[in-house]
Amino acid sequence: MNKKLFFLILLFSTVWIRAQYLPLRIYTSADGLASNQVKDIKNDKNGALWVACGSGLSYFTGFKFVNYGLKEGLPDITILKIATTTNGYTFILTYHGIAYKKCEEDYFKKIPIDGEIVDFAVKEKNKANSKILVCVKNQGVFCYSPQKEQKENWWHFKKKPYSIAVLKEKAILCTENGE
Repeated sequence: MNKKLFFLILLFSTVWIRAQYLPLRIYTSADGLASNQVKDIKNDKNGALWVACGSGLSYFTGFKFVNYGLKEGLPDITILKIATTTNGYTFILTYHGIAYKKCEEDYFKKIPIDGEIVDFAVKEKNKANSKILVCVKNQGVFCYSPQKEQKENWWHFKKKPYSIAVLKEKAILCTENGE
């Protein structure tokens, strides 16, 4: 009986545990989170967790939290929203802009935008091609392709969009008046 127990302990201590199998317990800044105020959580294509905190961005590898700060290319430490794609991109919205990174890179690239970003959504046509639709306050919506690293389209509306969502192939907008 003791040999079986020893074997199980040895097996579970050496096997890589993916972040999606995070043990059910309470995690705080004492465990490595950037802060205790969590705003959003997403899985990336490798199964690791991205946690948007009020004072930074935390990445849970399955064993520990890694915190990203301004030195990694984020425009601000207050994270508002996270989106991930099946082709390995992670998008982060902060108070002072939006940034993205590829799964295999350790740093973020800021998307050059003039104006206040109020929301964004990711549109994926297939696993190799993803685009981000960004609502800019009092300007409209633009499309950015991380593969080409350029803005592609601007859409100007008579009523200014405030929120955006993507359902299948359609983008749904909500204006400041709730229409």
